[in-house]
Amino acid sequence: MPPAVGALAARLEQAGFGAWWVGESLHDALRGNAPRQWSLATEAPPDAIARLLPTAVPTRPNGLAFVVPSAAGPVDLAPLTGREGIAGDLLRRGFSVLAMAWRGATCSLEDPHGGSADLVQGRLHPVTTPRACLTQAPLRSLQAARLAAQHGYRLDSDLEAQMPAAWRESGNTVNPMDLRREVTGLLMSPRPSAGIDLLRRTRIDRWLGFGTDEDCARLLDGLPADPALRWAICLRGSSGGHRCLERLRVPAEFAARIRLLLRHHPVDETTKVRRRLSVRRLLDRVESRDIRLLFALREAEIQDLEGANKIREDLTRLRLALAREQDEAVLPLALGGAAVMNAIGSKTGPRIGQALAFLRQRVAEDPACNEPQSLLRCLAEWSAENPPPPPGEDAGA
Repeated sequence: MPPAVGALAARLEQAGFGAWWVGESLHDALRGNAPRQWSLATEAPPDAIARLLPTAVPTRPNGLAFVVPSAAGPVDLAPLTGREGIAGDLLRRGFSVLAMAWRGATCSLEDPHGGSADLVQGRLHPVTTPRACLTQAPLRSLQAARLAAQHGYRLDSDLEAQMPAAWRESGNTVNPMDLRREVTGLLMSPRPSAGIDLLRRTRIDRWLGFGTDEDCARLLDGLPADPALRWAICLRGSSGGHRCLERLRVPAEFAARIRLLLRHHPVDETTKVRRRLSVRRLLDRVESRDIRLLFALREAEIQDLEGANKIREDLTRLRLALAREQDEAVLPLALGGAAVMNAIGSKTGPRIGQALAFLRQRVAEDPACNEPQSLLRCLAEWSAENPPPPPGEDAGA
């Protein structure tokens, strides 16, 4: 525990109120990981917290929870309710690995449900009956999936067996923002496939609006840990993907990025490589980082697909077309297409394309010549050396 958090607990203890380090921050520390947040539970009532810690800000009505600024970051502080004290608090924490408390004043660990042993064994076990655990706090079904993805926990078989019915009964009562937080934590975990497979087996993924593609878990584990990409992987092929983003109140700007990835996937089909306007549209509408993600997703997706070699060839051609468009966009020619046609006296597409390619190469070699008169002189030289073919011959030959 950082000194700043320990100092808060010590201040409460000195006033005669027990204080315990609890929650996922303690769990993470016991696993040897750096906690990302800090949580304390205390015997101090709300009025005593306000008196002893003037900077504490209430975050729930009636002083049921506070947040206290500290040098280690914000600390969540909850007064214990009921006569059960810390034992009652731990009983309400759902899983044994989260139902532990450290008291700095006595250097002792409260572990009434065998959480430390389950932590070592990698077991996710409820502190009450599985059904009661999941129906009393429906979010725990998603929390279980996240913990499986983040830490590799194995669920008790009877706990997993109760998840479908418990979610059907109470899933609609879960706060959308809490649900989004758990889904995001799952997707951004080191091994999201473990959590996604659990949601698939319990059919909670269907309720969320995720797609049914069988390769979802493999792609999540193998592709870059980009948040928008991982959401898009889960929502591919789903008729309810957009409703999922709305139901979970995904922030508008982030949701727009996810939708853009979905709209342009698979990139080799949504962008017509032989149509310059289509290639240009992709560059104009999608940021370069997301174009790279679209290619990475498609390449991973076709790994074992029949006809993969043909798709890889299409992706290579599209990459080349994008590179050409980007090169031209870096330094536009000072002559337009009409001026080039007039200068070489030709309206045939292939010959105009050859002339433009020549000019771009000259400008790349000498950017100073990218002005109309210099380009016209270059065109005159090129046209003299490359006369148009006689009438009737293939102009593109």
